Amino acid sequence: MPSRIDLERTGVTTQVMAQQTRNVAGLVTKRRTDQVAATGPMPWIESNWAYDTLGRVTSQTVQKGANAGGATEQVAQQVLAYLGNDDPDSMVHTLGASGTNANAKTYAFGYDWRHQLTNTTVTQAAYGVAPYATTSGTAFAGTYDYGNAGRLKKANVGAGLGPMAGGEVKTRNVDYCYDPVDKERVVALKTAAATPCTGAAYATYAYDDAGNQTQRAYPAGSAPTSPSGSGSAETFDYVYDGDDRLRRVTKKVAGAVVASEEYWYDEQGARVGVLTRDSAGTKQELRWFIGDTQAHYDAAGVVTNVYSHLSLGTPIARVERTGNTTTAVEYQFHGLASNTIAAVGADGIVKANLAYAPYGELIEGQQPAGPAAGLAAHPRRMNDKYIDDLSSLAYYGARYYDNVLIGWTQRDPLYRRIPDVAGAMPRHANLYQFTLSNPLRYTDPDGRSAVDVSQTAAQREANQQYLQEIVGDQAVVVTETTAEGEARYLVIQEDHQKANGKSEATAYLMDMTASMDAVLLIQNVDWSKDTTPAQIEKDHGYDETFGVSTRNAPNPEVETHGGGSTARKSQNPLSYWLEDHIINRVSTTVRARSVINYTNLDETAPGTSGRSVPITAAGALYHEVVGHGWLDQDHPGAIETENRWRREDPARRGEERAKP
Repeated sequence: MPSRIDLERTGVTTQVMAQQTRNVAGLVTKRRTDQVAATGPMPWIESNWAYDTLGRVTSQTVQKGANAGGATEQVAQQVLAYLGNDDPDSMVHTLGASGTNANAKTYAFGYDWRHQLTNTTVTQAAYGVAPYATTSGTAFAGTYDYGNAGRLKKANVGAGLGPMAGGEVKTRNVDYCYDPVDKERVVALKTAAATPCTGAAYATYAYDDAGNQTQRAYPAGSAPTSPSGSGSAETFDYVYDGDDRLRRVTKKVAGAVVASEEYWYDEQGARVGVLTRDSAGTKQELRWFIGDTQAHYDAAGVVTNVYSHLSLGTPIARVERTGNTTTAVEYQFHGLASNTIAAVGADGIVKANLAYAPYGELIEGQQPAGPAAGLAAHPRRMNDKYIDDLSSLAYYGARYYDNVLIGWTQRDPLYRRIPDVAGAMPRHANLYQFTLSNPLRYTDPDGRSAVDVSQTAAQREANQQYLQEIVGDQAVVVTETTAEGEARYLVIQEDHQKANGKSEATAYLMDMTASMDAVLLIQNVDWSKDTTPAQIEKDHGYDETFGVSTRNAPNPEVETHGGGSTARKSQNPLSYWLEDHIINRVSTTVRARSVINYTNLDETAPGTSGRSVPITAAGALYHEVVGHGWLDQDHPGAIETENRWRREDPARRGEERAKP
């Protein structure tokens, strides 16, 4: 993993933008920037993290140095506590300095047995600013009710004593009303009533046959009860292309067009352009996205500024260029769920300091440098996703998210087409549900699948890279999630014999392990489509000696080929290497036989067995991952070439198995 990133600019001394320090578990404990002008208004700035024994963040403190010799100044802080080894229980989020009259918000969270967020209360400490000048109060309160299928039934959300500076919380107590034909999609939010969905409309939604939201409408009302906040009826009309990509949003107030935005995508489906037009359709601005660089053009096509986002796994800084030789550096920091919590200029001035409600609405947004440099200049917020100016929708990649609806504007791109894939993970088949209804524990990096944030993106990337290095180019390692949202590393090597694109053995394995926490699933190539589930069960953790299945144990012993031979296990200490270096290193469960010092204990010919040969630990894992077919002679963990496994088919016995 990278530990440092530098910024090089023409005519300017190279700046170390960030230097990371990690603990023995590989978790980042400090990210520090020492500015070139070390005697300036902010000689340095850093973020410090602390973790519990499970690797979860317990605190993050962003602080900066003051003018030459000045005291350290805190910019922001989050302190978290958890429910056992589960979800966040509480969080104290401080905007600015700590101590007397600190702007501190204490969050308390509640969940149901499915880990769905049911309530959040945010208590604001008194800090000398109205309405919290002398007494504390409730800055936010939200309760969320769900049906048996996990769909939202009701949301009661409020800003407590009143909207705070920069706050965007839309006060509402609404029933969720679903389409009687397609029961997944919300067609209206209505004021909560004794008989659900009989109250006045708060918002209405329309869809096309593909499940894409085509219109969002808010009736006339006054802030904060109306999401529009304008006092007039608002509608947003959406247009999609043939690939179900949102191409245009048109906003109307009281029936009249006020503005529109058009969106452009590359051949991979990633959004690369946003064009804004006024009520007459005249072009106003073009925003062009090239990776993490964002260029702004005015109506005449002249570049006005360019933002380049620098990252070390998570964003660390933004460099703004307003001319060929004019640049400004801003340091950015992200907290729980990768939400942007602070942005600080190189001059030490805090540009933005943000606190969120759980589903992404801003409770408070401080902007000491002024609105132009504050919230308006920082559209990347919850989960570090870009929020469009006109629609207030957050662009995730595959879909757009509406934080008032608390849901996606489009169906899930996978499960809408192949619903059976969610057979072992039914909650994932809720086509419009956002982050499994728990945005504190899960994030959705691109709108396709929820990911557990208790294991950081850096950890997942490191684990995936570690496994990929072992298997080389003979298999592909991908990261998915279980039904509980835990990380699962799939080492995929297709079976040689397939039935409808997937062998029965592979299909059974995928079903068997789908709901397990953090599973490394090995799809062996030497299982034919006729391999019985019982044999696979035996191969993947059934101990004949003790007569019990270990496949549901949290960390079952990695079994040597041959099953219940205790002696064989004791003779093969490398099996424990697999536990130490995979289970402990990757925090996953190995579901594979580890053939240690033995290469073919099954019969290759009647009455014979395979020859015992030396094998390295890497070779053992490689052997399991790639399948019992062969090991590349050039691979570091390879066993001798002549010891490749033979097919059991008598017609092919004696032949070397073909390279996958």
